[in-house]
Amino acid sequence: MTTRLLSESGIFTGLSLVVLFLSTISPVNKIFIASASALILEVFVKRNRVKAAFMVYLSTAILSLVFLPYKMIAILYVTLFGGYSLVRNILLIKNRLLKRTLMVLYFNFVMISLFFLTDQLMENILQKIINGPFWQNLILFFVIQLAVLLYDIGLDLASKILLEKMKDIGY
Repeated sequence: MTTRLLSESGIFTGLSLVVLFLSTISPVNKIFIASASALILEVFVKRNRVKAAFMVYLSTAILSLVFLPYKMIAILYVTLFGGYSLVRNILLIKNRLLKRTLMVLYFNFVMISLFFLTDQLMENILQKIINGPFWQNLILFFVIQLAVLLYDIGLDLASKILLEKMKDIGY
């Protein structure tokens, strides 16, 4: 690792932790602010190698689990936001439709895992969701799929804009 890469990794890790901490103290939009940490990781991946980005992801994940007062935001970063951004850049598929389909499948897998974890921690909360009317569950499923696709497109656009702005200022 070069000195530039090491210092840049520290800066991006610090920025991610600050964003995650802001999401814990914010009274509203906690998930939206926490999802901005994925944008920071996404920009780092596009500026550097995936191996270095994995180190930023790992250090941010460990430090957020240790220092954040609200651990659920840290768990969301580890599983959804940071993991999504990292897996998204590990998949080297040129076909956008196939890549987005795989990312939706990854997101669904993580969501189901989090639902089952929540069901183990809280008594039968998953049964209350499943026992609801079928049409409500179907609408919830399609809304989540649409949200994932919009998040993927938004993450892609925001990272491109941020990289262009960083390039313009010489960073």
